[in-house]
Amino acid sequence: MTTHRTILNQSLASAAILGGVLLIAPGAANTAPQPHTVGFVVTWFGYGVHRGDDDCPEGMANKTDVAAVLQRFPKEKRDELQLPTHRMDLQKLLVGRGPHGEDVCLNPESVAEPPLRTVQGKVAYGLPLDGGKARGAQCQHEKFVGLDGTPGVDNQIYRVIGCMFGFRQDGEGGYLEKFFNQMLLDGESSILIEVTGVTDMRNDKVEVGIYQGAAPLSKDATGKAVLSDGSFPIDENPHWHNLTHGTIVNGVLSTEPIDMHLHRAKNDMKEWFFRDARLRLELKDDGAHGVFAAYQDWEPIYRHWAKGSYAEISVGHTCPAFYEALKENADGYRDDSGQCTAISLAYKVDAIPAFIIHPGKKTASNGVSAP
Repeated sequence: MTTHRTILNQSLASAAILGGVLLIAPGAANTAPQPHTVGFVVTWFGYGVHRGDDDCPEGMANKTDVAAVLQRFPKEKRDELQLPTHRMDLQKLLVGRGPHGEDVCLNPESVAEPPLRTVQGKVAYGLPLDGGKARGAQCQHEKFVGLDGTPGVDNQIYRVIGCMFGFRQDGEGGYLEKFFNQMLLDGESSILIEVTGVTDMRNDKVEVGIYQGAAPLSKDATGKAVLSDGSFPIDENPHWHNLTHGTIVNGVLSTEPIDMHLHRAKNDMKEWFFRDARLRLELKDDGAHGVFAAYQDWEPIYRHWAKGSYAEISVGHTCPAFYEALKENADGYRDDSGQCTAISLAYKVDAIPAFIIHPGKKTASNGVSAP
């Protein structure tokens, strides 16, 4: 099977041969490159958390005041609840701190708590999104500058989560994103990207498909390293087929915005619905690397995170403050009241070469003309 890496080498070799043929057969100069297809499988898809030194000048996001909650109990009970063997009991007690014992994660408006400390830095992953094509202007907010210097970058989810220790500790993206991305690596799902109509990997106009895969990632014998050039069937359900147009300029693929549906892992969100989603990927020999940017409705984001009593302790925030921060920083898709219902976001994307098989076809396409 031919990969896009060998296509690049073949194209250079063909150019050299054609140069020689011109001396003998000038008509050969009219031979046009044949369109081919390039496929990738995603190996990293997680919130872009820049972790700049000036992001959190007031400190990390405020957490639950455990001492204040425990103060209502006698000392013996306080000591008991703080033992490692009573961790789950303590979590349930903390989350049930509403005035009438309400779960404050499921009922975030039941209490008023100090506002969340959010990112104050100026630099972030992301792309300019311009408010959502269907709903006009954004809710006013301060823009970021991209890591490459691009002005006007929208990534309000980073502003909200960027000072939570769950997204800043243990390397890029934090341990929380590593945990969720591991579901993808462990075979919970796969995300496929297919670029068709390619005649020049440096500069071209192409079609792009972003699909839910129907097979897990391929691993080496150790079960750790993901293998390139594996074959991946596309999920047959057209609900997971997202098609758009793209342009390659100097080896960087940019796609036109579309609304799209994906899921990262079966045990995570059952479905992601992204508005005005777009990719910006640098196409290299080892795959594709870049950013996925979009809007997502903020309430489903909150409800997903708040459904577990462990959320506050494991992520590093308070549910009521997180809820208010999402609502306050939402920047796209105004409703009739003027409140923005969606929040801008950016995911870092890494992908490796793959052969992609369409439903009803037995032949994988990658680096060859579409069958």
